[in-house]
Amino acid sequence: MGNSAIYLRNSEGKEWLIQIKYCRTGCELYQPSAWRGKLVVRMLPVLAKFPLPFFRAVQLNAFIPETVLQCIQEIFGDECNCSAFMGTPGTHKKATIQVSRRNEICGYVKYSRDPVIRKLFEAEQKKLAWLREKGVSNVPECMALRVLEDSTEVFVQSTKKQLGTKIEHKFGNKQKQFLDSLYEMTKAPLRFEYTDFFKTIQYVRRNIQNADVFRPKEQAIAEQAIQSILDAYSNRIVEFCVCHRDFTPWNTCVTGNALFVFDWEYAQKTYPRGIDQCHFLIQTKKFEQHLSMDRIAKDIKESNYYGLGKLVFLAYCLDHAAIYMQRNKADDWEKVKEDIRLLGYIES
Repeated sequence: MGNSAIYLRNSEGKEWLIQIKYCRTGCELYQPSAWRGKLVVRMLPVLAKFPLPFFRAVQLNAFIPETVLQCIQEIFGDECNCSAFMGTPGTHKKATIQVSRRNEICGYVKYSRDPVIRKLFEAEQKKLAWLREKGVSNVPECMALRVLEDSTEVFVQSTKKQLGTKIEHKFGNKQKQFLDSLYEMTKAPLRFEYTDFFKTIQYVRRNIQNADVFRPKEQAIAEQAIQSILDAYSNRIVEFCVCHRDFTPWNTCVTGNALFVFDWEYAQKTYPRGIDQCHFLIQTKKFEQHLSMDRIAKDIKESNYYGLGKLVFLAYCLDHAAIYMQRNKADDWEKVKEDIRLLGYIES
């Protein structure tokens, strides 16, 4: 296994280790949307061949535990190479390793010693198996889930992503076809009070009462949205489906003529249809177009809620808030407040 890599770091504190020997393949892990990042991807495979002083060459084992690298070798063989994304800064930060042989991507490996993240790995294994049982094929397969001697848990998954695979940053036909198919394969009629989404709404309702965190106006905005959801669904049979809950360009890629979707650790089985599309639209507007929350809300209203209806966007904001409430850190509470601001703009 090659151990030499180029170290990259962006302005948000995200770090990548790109293998030197097969640098072009390693760059598949680094998928920027800004023009500077795209220029790096284009130039790096050429520049990596030369000992230039502005590139920081590092050893993988200075960043990745030896136990993890040994596990990767056992699964993929001695000829494999690794590039790594060291994780998005935040409460649930976890590293992802891309494993390849020459120019073929063989799979992806996530690892952590954090008990909370380890539970996410274990849940994702079950969710992927369940999705495949339902006939959802364009998702990864869990190849291994191991606890190493140093208590690091390693989650290994297959991929269809290969050199030159396209990432689509606009919601289009492929995204719609995937979500429509996911709905048809996983939809289930049941009483609203028995759904995963009802549990989420109740969780938000309990936690929004925290006067140490939320002002009365914020509590009122969230309560109004919750009541709108309950008025629409309470004591009714609903037909909900699986929701990915982090459906974005950076968790998808186009293989052949279809969308391949990964990172299912936050997925739930019984959620309203449309939340994943809301997430895709809002996250690309926020992180790629760099729009403010009031501008995002304006776009949503002017588009007539993208044909999804106002209620779906209210449901999305409450669910997204719930994800960060569960993390229970200071920075995460600020993200909850951001979701409440978006709720307020949409409801006004």
